[in-house]
Amino acid sequence: MANQLNSAQGMDPKSLKKGQVILRRVIATSNPDIISVELWEGGIENTSRNSTASGQIDAINVMMSGYKGFNRTAGVNVCYQTTTHQNLTDMLGIDGLDLQNAIFTPFPTKSGGTKEGYTLDILDPVMVYNPHTNEDLSDNPVRFRVMIDETTNISKDKYTWAEKQGIFDEREQVNAIVKKFAKTAGDGGDVIRHNGLPVFRNRKFTFAEANATVVHTFLKSDPPAPATERVDVSTGEIVEEYSEDLA
Repeated sequence: MANQLNSAQGMDPKSLKKGQVILRRVIATSNPDIISVELWEGGIENTSRNSTASGQIDAINVMMSGYKGFNRTAGVNVCYQTTTHQNLTDMLGIDGLDLQNAIFTPFPTKSGGTKEGYTLDILDPVMVYNPHTNEDLSDNPVRFRVMIDETTNISKDKYTWAEKQGIFDEREQVNAIVKKFAKTAGDGGDVIRHNGLPVFRNRKFTFAEANATVVHTFLKSDPPAPATERVDVSTGEIVEEYSEDLA
């Protein structure tokens, strides 16, 4: 099991199947000694939905299958982790790879800006050397994986983000953070809540042996708002499509 550059070239990261992972690229940061690593994983299932007993089938998945506003399939998740050029070079163990002297080129970001990155496109990447323990793992490499940790707590970095936007009133900070970062029912959908509080989905890097199961933390969603709130009662027309794509 060796890492190969461009082994995922041509693959759409948003279409990854369960268990597929792509180390897509490294991204330059404001610190010249530090890079950010972009990792994608497909098919991470929200286990908080699995509430049916043995022998039962979740009816909503069957009854709403194929409808354009409904999707409860496992999703694709992307996360970022900072490291040094040398650490990642050593971890990957690819002959000739020199991230310290690699040429980073601009690419567009989702927010409309630009960053500089260096494409790796490694399918199912593994760590063959642990720079922390100085351990050679080439005979038993461990996989790069994405771990999901859902919480209702607002982390310090999100408050820092709000301050950088010029928001200092705590109530306004919370509103801005929820609008920007809270988990929603599909793009632009309602905020997902757990015990009345907005849910935040944190995605983290982790490493796991080939057959190990990554333990994720999913919070069970509160029931959606009553259907009458989504229908114009005078006409019966749906005024807002509801998607249960929580991935």
